[in-house]
This record gives sequence, C-alpha cells and structure tokens, in this order.
Amino acid sequence: MFFSLLDSALNWVPLVAGVAAIVFVYIRHRKGTCEIRIMKKVVLSLAGFLACIVVFKIAVHYFILRSDASFGIGLLPPHTPLWDWFAPMAIARYVFPFAVALAAAGIAFLVTPLVNKLFKGELFAEEDKYIVALAALIVGWPNFVLYLGAAVMLTVLLSIRETLRYGIEARIVLTDALIFSVPLVLLFGDIVAPHLYLYKLTIFA
Repeated sequence: MFFSLLDSALNWVPLVAGVAAIVFVYIRHRKGTCEIRIMKKVVLSLAGFLACIVVFKIAVHYFILRSDASFGIGLLPPHTPLWDWFAPMAIARYVFPFAVALAAAGIAFLVTPLVNKLFKGELFAEEDKYIVALAALIVGWPNFVLYLGAAVMLTVLLSIRETLRYGIEARIVLTDALIFSVPLVLLFGDIVAPHLYLYKLTIFA
C-alpha cells in the first residue's frame, strides 16, 4: 500500500519540478538576470533530478511487485530472471522515455544556434537554447513537437501585437513565446496530442 501511494505521488514530482524550473526562469527573464551560467545550472539540475526520479520509480515498482505475493513476486528473481521481464519493462516504461526527452533536449540545444545563424543572430537570445532544452525535459516526447508548434504560433501572435503597437520595425523577443509555450503544453498537450496523432511519434525501446 505504501509503495503504491509513493508511486502515485512520484508521478507528480517531475511536473512540479518542471513548473518550478520554468517559473524560476521566467522570473529571472523578467528581471533581466537570466545569465547563461544560471540557465546551464537549471537545465543540468533538472536533468539530474529527473534521472534520479527515474531510478527511484524503478526501485518503487520493484518493491510493489515484491510485496505482491500472489502475482508480482513471480515476475522477479529467483522466479523469473531479471532480464526476462523486469529489466526490459523498466527500460521501456521509465528509462527510455526520459532518454528520448534528454536526446530531444540535446538536439534542440544544438540546433537552436544553427537556426539563429540563418537569421543573422537576430532570432534567438543567447539563453533561448537553454529554455528550449529545458522545455524538452519538462514536456517530454512527443509533446515537445507540440511545444515547438505552440512556440511558433505564440511568436506570430506576439509579432502581430508588437507590430500593431510599435510599427513594422518592432523587434520581437522570442524568449517570452518559448517560456509561455511550456505551461500551454502542460495544460492542453494531452488533450490536443491525440487529435494530431502525435502518438505515432512515440518511440519504444
């Protein structure tokens, strides 16, 4: 019973940590104190924290099965070899989704500066690559695809607003769109994703 409750609680921990991270970044951004060294620490800290949660959830799942004398314990050694069921299950259910999100974060971090070069360095601020990587860790895969779409749409809306207010030469700060897209995806991603068939992008181990 205890481990089942703990497992349910752990499902909320990554969300709470992600929201806390993006709120922290937004506050620093509004204050103009979003230094690169801070962004690097936020991204690495969240990645490390999420990795620890993955390990912890695997351990909790193991003890849930071990405490189930009628069925679960039969799926564990010595009744069933570790690599026959538990290890593949843990990798597919816990490790692989985090690894894919981590890979998406790394790719986004590397691609963002390259895209910026195409626009002569005027599209993204220096800290934006960290925000995009952070977003990948928070929303996960394949919702990160939805995040990119939301960021583009928000950018267009902000561009229209700024153009109406300050004229055609108004400079758009994409950082706001990159940050605001995170809570949008967290709130509506699981509702919108099925209609866009994003499940087809799900990668299984």
